[in-house]
Amino acid sequence: MKLVRISILPVLLTLASACGRPFAPATPSGFVELDEPRSSTYDYRATTADGVVVSIRVVKHRPRGELVFWERAIENQLRDQGGYSLLDKRDVQNQNGTAGRQLRFGHDEAGDPHLYYVTIFATKKKLFIVEAGGTKEQVEASTAAIEEAIRHFRIKRCWKLGC
Repeated sequence: MKLVRISILPVLLTLASACGRPFAPATPSGFVELDEPRSSTYDYRATTADGVVVSIRVVKHRPRGELVFWERAIENQLRDQGGYSLLDKRDVQNQNGTAGRQLRFGHDEAGDPHLYYVTIFATKKKLFIVEAGGTKEQVEASTAAIEEAIRHFRIKRCWKLGC
């Protein structure tokens, strides 16, 4: 019986470590993934040489709410506390077929226009927040790559392993 336990342990450890992030990012063409310290609020970040950044955060889905609730909460916070103007809302879908919502905001920093996209995917246990931002000129030049990254973003299904 000990032999069976010993041989199963490496398999379980491999499966647990393979889970890692509860998502598989799709680093856009022209971007490089950044190493994030454990203390970072981001689970993933990538940037272009010109400073456009795409990031992903995963948070517990508590309190649990519909996607429309989170959309409105983010919109209110960015508008009321951050001075962002909502420019557009779009339905999106990721590689898994999970429906999401994208909010596109504008904001001026030191007189320069900036764009900030927030895309939300909600599962029973987690909220996946994909953000992209930079100067208006650079984000517009990178929009196709950002949209492609969101379409190819995949939420992992690790069920009992805690992902």
